[in-house]
Amino acid sequence: MFGVIAFILCAMASCTANDHADWGSSTVGGNNQGSDNTSTDGQGDAGQDTDQDTSIDENTCAPNEILQINADKCWRRCPAGQYWDGTACVGRFYQRTWAEAQQACTDFDSRYHLATRADIISLLSNCDLPIVEQDLEGFCMPCLSSPICQGMFGADTLDYWTSTFTQDETSSEHLMWGVSFGDGFVFAADSGKDRLAIRCLRSLY
Repeated sequence: MFGVIAFILCAMASCTANDHADWGSSTVGGNNQGSDNTSTDGQGDAGQDTDQDTSIDENTCAPNEILQINADKCWRRCPAGQYWDGTACVGRFYQRTWAEAQQACTDFDSRYHLATRADIISLLSNCDLPIVEQDLEGFCMPCLSSPICQGMFGADTLDYWTSTFTQDETSSEHLMWGVSFGDGFVFAADSGKDRLAIRCLRSLY
């Protein structure tokens, strides 16, 4: 049924694939809300997330959010572009430039923000010391092997933007940090050219 609806909506919106990135057509099932069933063979659908549960309480996480234990943070259960249907993430995730990723989070609600480098790394286990101590590239454990990340997002393997600038002042590119849930790689990405997925969150209280 969801496939038929998605097809009709896509036809109405004249959906087209983008040359730079991937379509993310998925229905992610189970209690671990990852993107393990999400294909990456085209650009994420343009437009807004269609999650219908938009109610936000300052003190608790909404049904379409998940609490990060001991961090007082409510993360959206699904990457931007998908919506939570009560059991799974449904729809096509976005892959956008950095500025578009920033906007996608605030479009949900002004209290949301694009995850920082520290936000993302706090989900992953056993990060290399240069990542933690010197803000350099390196590896953490992938999401599936990190208890916090796996418990929140399952077998998510997407590459995500962070809102954090790199410290490479010699580069003419505007480099931002990205993090891969698939292999745990923390890397520098070109904010104007690269297209990555988007994780949004808000702080409680």
